[in-house]
Amino acid sequence: MDTIKAFWDSFDDAVRKGLCIALSIVMLFSTGYITGALTNMSRTVEAPETTTQAPAVQVDATTTTTAAPATTTTAAPETTTTAPAPETTTAAPSDAPETTTAAPSAGTMSTEEIITLFNDSANKIKTTAKRATRNYQDMKINSLEVPSALQALADGAIEKFVKPNMTPEVYEGTEAVKEKYPVSGTDFASKLKAEYVDTITCTDNGTEYVIDIKLKDQLNPVYRSGEGVGSIFWTMNIDDIANNAPGFQSAELSYYNCTATAKIDKATGNMTYSKFNYNFDMDITIKMLGTLNAKAALTVIEEYVIEY
Repeated sequence: MDTIKAFWDSFDDAVRKGLCIALSIVMLFSTGYITGALTNMSRTVEAPETTTQAPAVQVDATTTTTAAPATTTTAAPETTTTAPAPETTTAAPSDAPETTTAAPSAGTMSTEEIITLFNDSANKIKTTAKRATRNYQDMKINSLEVPSALQALADGAIEKFVKPNMTPEVYEGTEAVKEKYPVSGTDFASKLKAEYVDTITCTDNGTEYVIDIKLKDQLNPVYRSGEGVGSIFWTMNIDDIANNAPGFQSAELSYYNCTATAKIDKATGNMTYSKFNYNFDMDITIKMLGTLNAKAALTVIEEYVIEY
């Protein structure tokens, strides 16, 4: 049960309810199963730091969210490429020639070098960031298929519970940041590898690097493994669905068009901004008073500002 609690805790209460209702659990409202399931799906993190609501931190990235259809990818904020940062001169002993050092040019970085830069800066968040602000968490159900007799109930539940949460949340202190920042509940923010990447680019904005990533699509990623989509995104666990859906028969989770954007300060190597956009389909079959099937296509978008 700890894993399912961790998953639900990574979303807001209304979103957690919406997820349940949007999938096979919506079929169980009339039988009373849903009430007990929702009662036990939240978790309190015991840490000296606290989570508070605060005004959104202003960033130069675009913060307006448009929930993308299930078959499209939300574009990362446009960035302007400028010349690399001016070279700096390192003083050498008087009897040796002067040498100069400079930040690497984004245009000359290999895929592996960009991935290393992203991993190093992302994982610093979990160990050194003093504060992370989630500016918003947007969730959209792009489509929902349930038995026709339950369609009206499902539509009404989605309208009531599945709403964007545009209220900023501040995670204060390293423990709160480690627990809440993606991948939430783990000690890593990225285990990205070249084999997981569809496309990756790095743009030099003079004082910062902007990295845009599109991951390869994946069916049934392994929960908290740090592999594939799960290398930088939270993923659901089929075992959790099986343990919490009465009459469970089977489930498939298909992740696609998953993208991330990050800004990294060139002087410090600190990631100061990140945005995650992921789409996934859920196909669940349960057996209760006959075999029932539910399908849902969802888009989740989150934006963070990180301070050190």
